[in-house]
Amino acid sequence: MLRTFNGFYTKTGIFVLHSQTRILLALTFTLIVILVTSAILLRKYLRRRNRVSRSMSREH
Repeated sequence: MLRTFNGFYTKTGIFVLHSQTRILLALTFTLIVILVTSAILLRKYLRRRNRVSRSMSREH
């Protein structure tokens, strides 16, 4: 049964063997990537919004 184990799960007949640690690590890594990407996009959006706001106030 362990020969076909791919690191996350293996299925032999009616038995399924999961590596909960690796699954949790993969989910954690995915969540961190999503949070970092969201933070970078939010920072770019806020900087652009402030830049446009400042240029609009200078025109008046």
